[in-house]
Amino acid sequence: RNFFSSLSWTWMPTAKFRGRRFSVVPGYGDRSVSGNRLPYAPEHLAGIVIGYAHPRGLTVQAEAVHIGDQFGDDLNTVVGTPDGQRGLVPGNTIWNVTINREVESIRSTVFVAVKNLFDRLTIVDRTRGILPGIPRMVQAGISWRF
Repeated sequence: RNFFSSLSWTWMPTAKFRGRRFSVVPGYGDRSVSGNRLPYAPEHLAGIVIGYAHPRGLTVQAEAVHIGDQFGDDLNTVVGTPDGQRGLVPGNTIWNVTINREVESIRSTVFVAVKNLFDRLTIVDRTRGILPGIPRMVQAGISWRF
């Protein structure tokens, strides 16, 4: 019997424009963005995995993935615009679960994975308007070793 876990954290406190920089947002090319945070660069990224592996080949694991707030444009716009192309991309935490079963008699692994277990609605992109993240998704399959 084997319980396992892993923890990861990335901190990016200084992902900012340096030097003399101007916005690429249409109509704002004369506005300086020097010192602004880079678009799509969250300050915090974190993940945790906890799981259990049974000697008979069953493995179950749960994973939480956190992405902090990020800006969708170089102006660091907070309030979303009517077209959805600028504004804050709010931070979110998504949970995933995976179950694997080794089947040695046929040299394979059967698996089921659920991404976005709680079906959270998230924003992942604003470049073409608000683009949502994946809804709850269930994948199942089998892999063979030869």
